[in-house]
Amino acid sequence: MKKVVIFVCLILFFISCENGHLKVPQGNWKYSLYVNGIKVGTANISNKITNNTYISSSEYIMKMNGLTTITKDVIIETLDFKPVRLESYSKIDNSGEIHENKIVSVFNGREVELSYGDKKAGYTVDRDFIIDGNFFMGKLFEGKFREGMEVSGYIYNPSVELETPVKATTRVVGFKDVLINGKEKKLLHISQSIENLNDNVDLFIDKEGILQKGVIYMLNIKIELVKI
Repeated sequence: MKKVVIFVCLILFFISCENGHLKVPQGNWKYSLYVNGIKVGTANISNKITNNTYISSSEYIMKMNGLTTITKDVIIETLDFKPVRLESYSKIDNSGEIHENKIVSVFNGREVELSYGDKKAGYTVDRDFIIDGNFFMGKLFEGKFREGMEVSGYIYNPSVELETPVKATTRVVGFKDVLINGKEKKLLHISQSIENLNDNVDLFIDKEGILQKGVIYMLNIKIELVKI
């Protein structure tokens, strides 16, 4: 589930221009989560600007095979996409047996201070990095979503790797007719990939830049996020 969250959170918000400045639309979006065509959960995505920072949150609730899994991330970054804080929370309910985990990361340049449970640790990341947030859409906006353009960046997430960020690439494929909740819509197709992983993500956004559908194939499993 964590891998799906990383992919989908890469690109959820359209960056628009107002008075010469980039500004992320504020709002809340709800999605249905499907696995191989069967609805297994929901997602709630929000974004706002507070105290000259972007605050983005995502919560996923999935019920499968007797397990209820909840994952939530809260991301704080500066208006020029520099990491400030990342909170990652997960809860697994296996027929009443509860397993919870929370990691809080505070950033100062490449320095990271982690808190998990009653433990703390410090790390120095080996290169400049971003966290899941608004970086990719900001760069795509600057390039006016030109078909074929690519944007790459190194993403840090301690739930995946403590000291080494992973390279992610976003590419504009072009417009495509996509079936959403029984209705065909012409949407902008954006593809994403993470270095050394074979699983690509296909994301489809509307003319307002809001994610309408996200699709990822993992082995023989098809995972979809569809806007409600």
